[in-house]
This record gives sequence, C-alpha cells and structure tokens, in this order.
Amino acid sequence: MRRNWRLRQTFEYLVDPDHFFLTMWLPHSFKIQHMSMMTIKLFAKSANVSRETVRHYVALGLIEASKHPENGYQLFSEKELMRMRFIRGAQQLGFKLQEVKMIFEDAQKGNSSCPRVRELLADHIKESKRRIQQLVTLNERMESALLAWGNMPDGTPNGDSICCLIESQNHE
Repeated sequence: MRRNWRLRQTFEYLVDPDHFFLTMWLPHSFKIQHMSMMTIKLFAKSANVSRETVRHYVALGLIEASKHPENGYQLFSEKELMRMRFIRGAQQLGFKLQEVKMIFEDAQKGNSSCPRVRELLADHIKESKRRIQQLVTLNERMESALLAWGNMPDGTPNGDSICCLIESQNHE
C-alpha cells in the first residue's frame, strides 16, 4: 500500500513577529528541518544595513529572498545573512559589488575564488597608492597656495575678477 505524504508547513512566531521558524514535516525517512527566517526589517537590523541596501542587493542578485506563503513578504535565511556579512567584509577591503558578485559566481561554479580575490586586491592596492599620491600632490599644492595667499590683500569682485587668490594660481 502506497502512502501519499502531504507537506505541511506551520509558522511558529516567536516574541519578535519579524523573526520566525519555518518547520516542515516530511515523511519519516526525512529529517525535520528548521530554518530561521527573517523579515527584511530584522534582516537589515541583523546585518547592520538599511532596508534599501537589502533591496538593492536583492535586485543585484547578491542575496536572495523567499516569499512568505500567506502575505508575500520577503523572507531571508541565516545563509543570506552570512552572505550579507561576507559582502560587507569584502566592501571593507575595497571590493566593489560587481566584484563580489563575480566571487559568488566562482564559488557557485565550484571554482576557488581565491586567485581572483588576490588579483583584485593587488589591483586595489595599486589604485589606492595612486590615489594617495594624487592626494599628497593636491595637499602640497593647497599648502603652497595658502602660504602664498597669506600676504596677499583681499580683493573685491570688479566684473573682471572674482577672487584674486584663486586667479593668482591660474597664472603660475
């Protein structure tokens, strides 16, 4: 005699209505699975980001949301929270969202993302050193201008001149 098992889902709400456990009863040959799910409000709070950031990352395909079967609200799992934390950690190292997406794609294909990560980080270091040098040059130029302007009289706009200080820099 063949038995047909029905999949039954119940939602047990905890103290915080934004966080609940999805419990699935399956045939005895399967384990009972508990998966903690969060609404966007709790997910954003747990990840220390705004709801708009979460929506943006969903739109970019960096994280995924499932839908609540009764009200259609977006729900996020602990796995997605781990991905969000990975994204934030990568951003703190200077990675752009598109680069993080490539890292996720490598991992999803079963390829090590480490070579790409090393290469990207080396490029970021070179770029940051270049930008630092540009800022040092700019800072030197500003200090030089301020020193030169210290003894110059204040000018009054006369139709031909707006600010004699800045205009004096254009002739150098």
